[in-house]
Amino acid sequence: MIGFDEHGRFLHYCHCGAWGSRGVGFSFLKGRLGTWYCAAHIAEAKPEEIPMEQAPRPIPIPARFRASCEFCGNELNTQSDGIHQWTAGWVMQRAGGGGHGISLPERSNRWAHRLCVENAIRGGTQQQSMF
Repeated sequence: MIGFDEHGRFLHYCHCGAWGSRGVGFSFLKGRLGTWYCAAHIAEAKPEEIPMEQAPRPIPIPARFRASCEFCGNELNTQSDGIHQWTAGWVMQRAGGGGHGISLPERSNRWAHRLCVENAIRGGTQQQSMF
């Protein structure tokens, strides 16, 4: 439901009846009310409906921070949060067992997404099917 109430307030709801907090193709200056979506349904908006000035633009990754994930092979930004780097080095053993943090680390140019590493820890990288 899109329109104005008896007090002249602009009302915009999603097709599901929830408040439409995200509008696509609207322009008050041009008199277009557009289509409105709630957060759960904004993914249903067709890309051609979204004006270029509103379309999210991917931020290019500088070449020096670009790498491929060791597990999934997709491109990643080595400076992003949650990215893992393969590191090896010397660890001092504790008297009660275990070790302290890595001293004198040797960092390799091997990178992976956090989710890919977590899947590998659980053994999910070798799974071929659900059966």
